[in-house]
Amino acid sequence: MIVQIILSLGLMSLALYTVSQRSRSRVIAWLMLLVCGSGEVLVLAPDLSTEIAHRVGVGRGADLILYCFIVATLGLIMNLHLRLRAMNDEMTEVARQVALLTALEPRPDKPN
Repeated sequence: MIVQIILSLGLMSLALYTVSQRSRSRVIAWLMLLVCGSGEVLVLAPDLSTEIAHRVGVGRGADLILYCFIVATLGLIMNLHLRLRAMNDEMTEVARQVALLTALEPRPDKPN
């Protein structure tokens, strides 16, 4: 019972934070709300996860949730990796442009 309260409070807090940040990415906000809602259902009805797990060929509901979490985490890590690479490429391009602009314009504080 205590763990259900703690998990429910955590999921509700995450859902509230997601709603407050929805202007940054509506798709991610909706996905997070879906995950929070699904998590809340599974917290309140833990036998449901076991039933779903048996239907898809997994022994326990906790194992199914762990497998889903691993796949979601790997997807998020890949997404962050791709974003960081894109930002790095953009920063490299900006640095090149700045270098070209400053190389072409003489600086007034430097004597010839």
